[in-house]
Amino acid sequence: MNVNRIGRVAVVIVLVLAGAGPGCDDASPAATSPTGRASSTTVLPSSRGPKPSLVPPASKDSDVQREVRAAFVDYQTVLRNKDGAAAAARLDAGTIEAYRGYIIQAQHLKRPELDALGLVALVNVLRLRHELSPDELARATATEIFARSVREGWTSDRALLDAKVGRISVHGDRANISPAKTPFSPAFYFKREDDGWRYDLIEGQKRLGATLGSLMGASGEKDRLTFAAQLIAKASAKQPFDPSHLEGPPPGMPAPPPGSEALLAPEKDEGHGHAHGEGHDHGGAPPPPRPRAHGHDDDHDHAHD
Repeated sequence: MNVNRIGRVAVVIVLVLAGAGPGCDDASPAATSPTGRASSTTVLPSSRGPKPSLVPPASKDSDVQREVRAAFVDYQTVLRNKDGAAAAARLDAGTIEAYRGYIIQAQHLKRPELDALGLVALVNVLRLRHELSPDELARATATEIFARSVREGWTSDRALLDAKVGRISVHGDRANISPAKTPFSPAFYFKREDDGWRYDLIEGQKRLGATLGSLMGASGEKDRLTFAAQLIAKASAKQPFDPSHLEGPPPGMPAPPPGSEALLAPEKDEGHGHAHGEGHDHGGAPPPPRPRAHGHDDDHDHAHD
């Protein structure tokens, strides 16, 4: 496998666990540096022709866009402070539930079931086995593990901290932020819950799956587990990666909780690019047209033809 390519994409992989989203460095072709900081109007090359498109300033935000921007700034701040507990508290319920699933899979799956996972889930599961001792894995909870990943720097958060908002789109209880450099490519996602807007890491992960499949194909590595292990070994400060993690969990894991049958017998991902529930990267097919209900669909398009 191309070692240089592993080095370039390892940071993207490591983002999967700490929630910085898919936009990182040059390894992700579609997501680049969003931010929640207020930005002045910036002229960018248009993606639809030679004329410039304008990225609107924060002063042009609607009320709901201001809420989303504030939620992103807040999330940026806690990551900058490496406040893991605060970062975990700002995740949406779906992200927490997904991490709970990764922990159960890390505690129980053997090689055949691991090989059925999509690449994003596979990296999450193997990363948990790699970073945690058997006792820590046996006692792990979703919020504690996410908080630890932030505190201990399992990720590079440069893409979040150095970025600029290009476009804020709101559709009902869902919102996304596109980076200023690519203002029509959503990279960070939010969901409105009872207590406000929460960061939806899993929605971003869906768009990473196909990218990882493409990178694996370009690398020449045929075994998905080996590919994931090499990426984790390159990205992690903990060395070496124990190959026994690919065969099964350590002994002494707790019994799986009721209702986890689907997690323990994942459906085979025949395409090996991304599993069910993982989407396409930003270079894939465009999303379906979005309805524009009054008061529920706010976009910072501002492109000039």
